[in-house]
Amino acid sequence: MTDVERRTALANSAKNSFERISKEVLETLLDSATAATVVRGEHGDWVLLLGRAKLALNRPVRNSLGRGIPSVSWGTKPAPFEVVSAAVITLTCGSPVRGYRGRSHSLWYGDVQNESQFGWYETAFMDSVWTVAPEAIQSYESPYGLSPTDKAVLALTTNTATQLAWPFMELDVLDLSEFVDRWAAWLAAASEGNLQAPSEQPERPPRGSWRMLP
Repeated sequence: MTDVERRTALANSAKNSFERISKEVLETLLDSATAATVVRGEHGDWVLLLGRAKLALNRPVRNSLGRGIPSVSWGTKPAPFEVVSAAVITLTCGSPVRGYRGRSHSLWYGDVQNESQFGWYETAFMDSVWTVAPEAIQSYESPYGLSPTDKAVLALTTNTATQLAWPFMELDVLDLSEFVDRWAAWLAAASEGNLQAPSEQPERPPRGSWRMLP
């Protein structure tokens, strides 16, 4: 099997498992938030509206590599692990509290913790407090999701302005309760105009949650 064939097979596995995850997350949220309305896409993506809040899960996008770029790369830089596909889950407040618009987390399909063992992982990023421009405080999202790019590589491998705000946490297709309960709580708060920015970041210690570059 060529590397192109291998990555195509992995991308298909990512798509199939993402659709199962997406379906269960949405159905569970709708069961608990009966007043919500939803707009469904064709590839497991959807937008859920509840009160003043909007929760959106976008379809996964394959991490395409340029000619001659190794599989274990994001953008143009060598990466600590391979990412085949990526999506983002985004919560937006209709009535921001002190400029806080909401949060988004990355969902990456990769061999994040063990080489060649692929799965969907949740993580998120943040800006160093020393690099945030004063005008950005007027309207901001934190933490936020990133695609597997050069910026994300630097966040994991060097002490840069962009840093990891949430550990890599694998989504267990057989038990999504922690993931769903957490986002349901954030959605409920946002729907009532009460979603607060994290009091400190990282909210959970990210160190050791991914494989490092050899």
